[in-house]
Amino acid sequence: MESPPNTAFQRSPPEIWLSIFEQATFVPHAFDTGPSDPFDVPGTPIAIDPSTQVMLQSVLPTKWSLTLVCRYWNDLATPLLYQAVVIRDDHSLQSLRDTLTKRNKRMSPAGSPTDGLRVRRLDFFQWSPSSADILVDVFQHLPDLEIYIHPHNSPKAKSCVQALIANCAPSLRKCILSPQSSLSLSEYEQFITRCPNISYIFKAYPLWEDSPMSPTLPDSLTFLSIDRPLTQSRAIPSLQHVYIWVAWSSTPQSNQIEAFFGTQGPYIRTIEFHMTSTDVWTILSLYFECCTRYCPNLVHIVLIMDYCEYGLAHAPTLSIPATVTHLGLYMGWDELASDLAVHLSVVRILFKSQNPVPGVIRRLRALTEHERKDLQEDLGLRAEFASIAARCRLEDADGNELFPYRQDLDVK
Repeated sequence: MESPPNTAFQRSPPEIWLSIFEQATFVPHAFDTGPSDPFDVPGTPIAIDPSTQVMLQSVLPTKWSLTLVCRYWNDLATPLLYQAVVIRDDHSLQSLRDTLTKRNKRMSPAGSPTDGLRVRRLDFFQWSPSSADILVDVFQHLPDLEIYIHPHNSPKAKSCVQALIANCAPSLRKCILSPQSSLSLSEYEQFITRCPNISYIFKAYPLWEDSPMSPTLPDSLTFLSIDRPLTQSRAIPSLQHVYIWVAWSSTPQSNQIEAFFGTQGPYIRTIEFHMTSTDVWTILSLYFECCTRYCPNLVHIVLIMDYCEYGLAHAPTLSIPATVTHLGLYMGWDELASDLAVHLSVVRILFKSQNPVPGVIRRLRALTEHERKDLQEDLGLRAEFASIAARCRLEDADGNELFPYRQDLDVK
């Protein structure tokens, strides 16, 4: 007869340790499959923001360390290690394939895995075309995959999607695809119809130039990225968040915009406009006009500007729909993020003649420590933007006020 556990470590039930491990390696929003609305939950990253991927990589050493403490902890922490997998190179892809193959060979007599790994999220950073066969093998072991993130260019991006459809479609709920995964309209529809639970689809520049038709969209959609208005025969009530690429290369006709918003507009609550160049202000104004007419429930707008330092001085006056209560600004590339001064300058230019002003204007990039210090100590900055701060609430990415009232300064 075995002696009873005689230490607190041994007496603690596995559920307690597992809860501690989950808290120690928690990454906010890592398993969110719905729309990424930064105003519903402050700090939520928008689709193109890589912060979640960066955080997933940062907690990997902690997860590995937990598995190396002892066999008991290894048994508890290993499934947690593989819930979200980040593929950084060919070696990590090979390691994942070997681990999944080894685990899945351990089957009980009844045929169910006794210690299978449930991969819920798979992120790709880089891999070579020579590893395509390995990737196909990996997909065969991912029956529970919910989130697939492959935003970077790869010569084999299209074959990745085809293998993904063949093996993971029933469980997939969120998918962010590479710009080079150039799916045809029929392939895109196959992807949608084979994924009955898909709710979030993001693909950079989803062009179908050779087809006058739009894809048939599933009723389960809650988020969709488009490069031009789709021709819809029916509305999708659950589709309330739309991401629109605004570019001259896909300039829509006014009747196309009206047809899309006339059908889907009453259900839309949040729109993100990604401005890929400085010559799209006229197109954006056209979108705003249609939103005013057809989107009575539109309350959140996000403007994403790749080239925010240029062209703003000549931007036309924008009439933001009066229903919009929150405006978010996300400016610059990951390698060249715009600083707080540029953000505030853009706010001033956008609202030089805007009336009414949205009640909240939020910078969606996180503040640096230097910028936080400037906000606290730079009285000139506070005075310069006092008139704008009096008309609306200026916020950081977490929803904190940039210029809170301070009695010791009493800026007027």
